[in-house]
Amino acid sequence: MIQHKRNQMTNRKIHIIGGGTFSDVKAHLALCAPAFGKTAKQLKEMAEDRFGDKMDIELHLTAMCDGGDSKLRTNADIDSLLQKIVADPLTKVVILNAALCDFSGQIDSDLQRLDSSRVYNMKLIPAEKVIKKIRSERKDIFLVAFKTTAGADEQTQYLAGLNLMKKNHVNLVLANDVRNHRNMIITPEEAKYHVGFNREEVLRNLIDMTFLRSHLTFTQSTVVAGEPVAWQDERIPASLRAVVDHCIAAGAYKPFNGATVGH
Repeated sequence: MIQHKRNQMTNRKIHIIGGGTFSDVKAHLALCAPAFGKTAKQLKEMAEDRFGDKMDIELHLTAMCDGGDSKLRTNADIDSLLQKIVADPLTKVVILNAALCDFSGQIDSDLQRLDSSRVYNMKLIPAEKVIKKIRSERKDIFLVAFKTTAGADEQTQYLAGLNLMKKNHVNLVLANDVRNHRNMIITPEEAKYHVGFNREEVLRNLIDMTFLRSHLTFTQSTVVAGEPVAWQDERIPASLRAVVDHCIAAGAYKPFNGATVGH
């Protein structure tokens, strides 16, 4: 029993983050991204079935979906949590299902609490994206993210998910449309899988792909300062140049948002 506990303590961790956040504007007034943790809870149950006792699974829910007991209320709170998760060497997988408020609101008024009999204009300011910080510091973390569209066709939905993936070096993106309820899983090699309308089936496939891909070996590399080797340098095998040049001529390795396939 003691040995079992020690092994459990050294297991790699999966962190699942769910629920919506608030962005305070004035007293008794806030913007929010409504989400109530149902998907995050499903993902935890599915992860427990798929990963078994191989990894420790931690579920983090925001105050919006746990009755207000959680300390995770704003985007800044999620950011602080992610900093702790990234700093933990045992972190292996992060599934960021939380709906973070995309804007902060600004009203030109000195009143702390607005007069409800008056009309005010609010300026919406794009919020900083916290997701980009995860793999910029830890390339060994397997990151799963979600992208929501509303009434998009399949190609537009795919491109929205791919854009999120490439900008933030995400390993898997589940793109879902809240109007037509289409779901798809997008991969770094720019493929889409499990396109359909059965939400539970797509989530289960997402966990299965996360399990299989996160267990691949990862070789940490370090970029050092210095002059790059020219492509025509004799140290590069001619056979390699021939293959790569052929692939480029055929349209391979085209970057999307500054990142190539696999980023």
